[in-house]
Amino acid sequence: MTADFAKEIGAGIIVRGVRNTEDMAYELKMADFNYARSGVETCLLTSPQELHHLSSTAARAALSVGEEPSGMLPDGVWELLVTQMKKSFP
Repeated sequence: MTADFAKEIGAGIIVRGVRNTEDMAYELKMADFNYARSGVETCLLTSPQELHHLSSTAARAALSVGEEPSGMLPDGVWELLVTQMKKSFP
């Protein structure tokens, strides 16, 4: 778990990003769990409005039906993934 790793390396805080109220609710639960388990605090940062639509879940869903998820990822990420895949699976 992230909190275990943070504690192992001596970090006292985990920084997480949230896009919306659903992210916030989930991350607050995780922050409480992590603190109770390891004593590591969590700092939640809100994302800029122009990034709210980004979603790894939506990108995976698009990929699963053969669509290119470039519009669901930050600029440059899709191209980087394609480059890495070509290196890993020539």
